[in-house]
Order: sequence, then C-alpha cells, then structure tokens
Amino acid sequence: MLRDHAQNFIHELTAFRQKHGGSSTPLILIGHSMGGLLLKTALGFAADRGSASGEYAIVNKIVGIFFIGPPHMGAWPAEWAKIPAHALGTVKKIKHDPSECATGG
Repeated sequence: MLRDHAQNFIHELTAFRQKHGGSSTPLILIGHSMGGLLLKTALGFAADRGSASGEYAIVNKIVGIFFIGPPHMGAWPAEWAKIPAHALGTVKKIKHDPSECATGG
C-alpha cells in the first residue's frame, strides 16, 4: 500500500512539474512521520525507473530532504503502548489473587 502511494506521489509530482514548467527547479522535500517513509519509497521507485524516465529526472533535482520523525526503524510508540497493557495485566492478576504479591508471582 505504501508503495502504491509512493508511486502515485512521484507520478503526480512529475506531471505537475512538467505541466507548470518547473522541471529544472531544484527540490527540497519534507516528510513528517509516515510521509518520510513515503518519500523514501517514492525516491527509490524513481531511481529504479532508469535515467530515461521523467520520474528519474526528479531524483537529480533534489537538493535536500528533511525527515521529521519518520519510523525508519518501525513504530516504537507501538512497543511503548505494551508497557501499560502489561502493567494492567499484572494489577488485575494481583487483584484476583493477592497472595501472588507475597510470593513474587
């Protein structure tokens, strides 16, 4: 799904630049969160298209990319969300059988 959105983005950006005569204008791209992953995927797609494609021409016009909080290594907040869930499970367990508190469980 991300790859589909990335391909659509790069196609639309290419078409927009060609239509409005901005093909030679340098680009600075900014991607926040999932948008950063979209940019990374889109640029990989454009680079793979080969030098004869309009999408590839965009890669050569990029002078900067800013990534703001992209989950390059996965979504760590999802892991952090497990902490309260685990703690709540422990509280429920102790509430059900308080003797586990004395034995360490």
